[in-house]
Amino acid sequence: MPNHVDEMKKPLIYKILLPFALFRYRKMRIVYDDPSDTRPGVFIANHARIDGPAATTLHFDRPYMNWIIHNALNKSSAPSYLFHDVFIGKSRKMQWFYRLLSRLLAPLLVSLLRHEPGIPVYHDARSRDTFRESVSALMEGKSLLIFAESPKPFSPYVNALQDGFLLLGPQYYKVTKEALSFYPMYVCRKRRLIRVGKPIAYQPNLPLSQQREILIGHLQSEITRLGETCPPHQPISFMEKRWYKAYGNYVDDFASYWKMIDNEGDK
Repeated sequence: MPNHVDEMKKPLIYKILLPFALFRYRKMRIVYDDPSDTRPGVFIANHARIDGPAATTLHFDRPYMNWIIHNALNKSSAPSYLFHDVFIGKSRKMQWFYRLLSRLLAPLLVSLLRHEPGIPVYHDARSRDTFRESVSALMEGKSLLIFAESPKPFSPYVNALQDGFLLLGPQYYKVTKEALSFYPMYVCRKRRLIRVGKPIAYQPNLPLSQQREILIGHLQSEITRLGETCPPHQPISFMEKRWYKAYGNYVDDFASYWKMIDNEGDK
């Protein structure tokens, strides 16, 4: 676990949960299509509910920073985040119980995530802070781990990707005059395997609008290929089926889903 800070500085909840996490995600192998390519870059992975972030946080073998949705880092919005995004609260019969449980667990979640190597991700004007911190991390030699799936399906192995992270390409080039590479990554907990595929680089000589579809298409297709060529396993979808029944109105407007969670936190 090369990215963790001094374990003595971790909160008690981290020390309690770590043995359980290491048991569930033990012995994860990372296999690179090109192991000689050690440049820092942007790694785009399938979420697989909690499996993607948990497995990579515990076992990724390069210096990195996670993109973490800011709702989970904020004391005011964390209860709403847990209720809607973790417990899928609107689908529950005893919503009052899950509201209470979310409020009780929120401080623990915030404490845990604030001690991880992460960059808050915003969906409003504050996103400039996300990109500024991200470019700085890349310049320090750290890679970025991003789980960018949307609710829209693409394949059994990955949903259609949100494309906001592509802005890192021109912003990184503006500062460094170097082309940033995006790496597809597939997490398969069942087979204790993390696979990293062929990267695709931002092309500084073309407007982002002209290459957005190519970049996203490559990443989605490569994540799918990595999943298909893993040993036989049952893929884990980004969202549970009941999420679509309870929150289906947000499938085509995922930004409004996060805004709804933010607004609840402001009350």
